[in-house]
Amino acid sequence: MTQCDRLREIIKSNNITQRKFAESLKVTESYVSMLLKDSSINISQQLLELIEEKYGYCAHWIVSGDDPKFSDNSKDVNLSETHRRLLSMIEQLTPEQCKAVLAFVNSLNEVERRLLLRYYPSTDYTLNFSQDSALKTEYMSQDTTKNNESFG
Repeated sequence: MTQCDRLREIIKSNNITQRKFAESLKVTESYVSMLLKDSSINISQQLLELIEEKYGYCAHWIVSGDDPKFSDNSKDVNLSETHRRLLSMIEQLTPEQCKAVLAFVNSLNEVERRLLLRYYPSTDYTLNFSQDSALKTEYMSQDTTKNNESFG
């Protein structure tokens, strides 16, 4: 696998275009295109460090292909590659996009909570909320009509 292949992998695994990759690195799209075609081009240390910071891939791996593939500095080493890609994508979002993603995640949590309440409505189940006091408070403060809503 060449340096070109590794750069392509970073772009593909982050599900972005060459243009977005270039924009995120503050370089031209034509420069990224050259990097993807010519392995003999030496990437500056500054650009390698920026790629490492933004995408979590070790600068040394980009150039040589030697492990470690992921940087310990910018990402949690215990995360799966899917989690790393997700975090990398989230880091590139605008504040408005981050709010939308957060709202979506919160809605998933709410749907899960409502499904659990729907199928396991016993009082004993509510004790499972005790680990999260905010969730328990929210649950206890809601009226029973709201808890019995069906999902349309």
